[in-house]
Amino acid sequence: MSVRAGEVLILDTNTFIAELGLTSRRGSALKHYLSRRGMQLVLPEVIAEECEKHLARRAKKKRGAVEANLQWLGRFCGKVGGWQSPTDETIEKRARALARAEHLGAVVVRETFGVRSRADSRHQSEQPPSHRKSQLSDCRIWEQCMELLGRCHVVFVSGDRDFLGHCEPDRLHPALRAEAEAIAGDRRWTFHRTMECLLEELRSEIQPVPDDVVFAFVYESIASVDEELKSNSGYHPEGTGEVKQTLLTTDEPEVLEVRLEITDRWLSADSSTAMPFHLSGSCHYRLADETLCDLNASNVKLFTQQPDGSLRAVQGSYVRLSASFSAGVRPIRPEPEELGTWVSTD
Repeated sequence: MSVRAGEVLILDTNTFIAELGLTSRRGSALKHYLSRRGMQLVLPEVIAEECEKHLARRAKKKRGAVEANLQWLGRFCGKVGGWQSPTDETIEKRARALARAEHLGAVVVRETFGVRSRADSRHQSEQPPSHRKSQLSDCRIWEQCMELLGRCHVVFVSGDRDFLGHCEPDRLHPALRAEAEAIAGDRRWTFHRTMECLLEELRSEIQPVPDDVVFAFVYESIASVDEELKSNSGYHPEGTGEVKQTLLTTDEPEVLEVRLEITDRWLSADSSTAMPFHLSGSCHYRLADETLCDLNASNVKLFTQQPDGSLRAVQGSYVRLSASFSAGVRPIRPEPEELGTWVSTD
């Protein structure tokens, strides 16, 4: 696969290892960021190599610890069975796939002779990012960034102090900044210190769904329950009130999860009295056409007030309890990342 997008994202080695989706909540958010921006995640060859070695070494160390613990437990219990350790080949194959971020559609860019030559020269002369400590890999990453910047927009994320200035610890080193600006020309060069800063751009673009759209979608989705509640109460929904929505990422880059908490008033036929209504649940929000779908309402209640002042749920109200069960150990997957929570009232 080659670099096709007009804008690319490059993460330094430490940031990339942390954001693979194994240890970070932002693994799924990164998918959404790339999709939203129409960007490609680009991995300089040196990053893929270092990440592969790191993950394989870490997995083998974990395997060794498990085997040692099982030996102890086997001596204690007399016998322990039911687990077979993964082979070196299995671990290395998995590490290689993760290090190339195949699940994110990443592109591994091979290092050209020119990139390596310039990185070696930078390293030997102790130019940034090799000014703090001798670090050839950082020079290789930087030269790869500059080569890509010569033909497309580049967003670079690094928390490595070697890329930062002495007096401006949150900004790119001034010499590197000047170099990037000179090469960029009319192309964009963006530097972020952390993934949090990068994803703030995504959060600022995602807006809450308008309340009237939420109410229309919800009542249409629970039409049969809605009719039963109307029949049993003699009241009808007003379609205003408070909407709390929390947007979270999913495994699908173009789909968000929306967790809903809704309160509304249901009015009598002459609108002289009202009954409180509450719904909680979740649905999906398709970014491509900005539509809601797949409502899963876990709690739908319409309340009538008793003579003693207490509230009683109208027949047709319900609460659904759900739980998920899995056999064996569940694979590690990135958790949903919250993109924003909004509470609005009419």
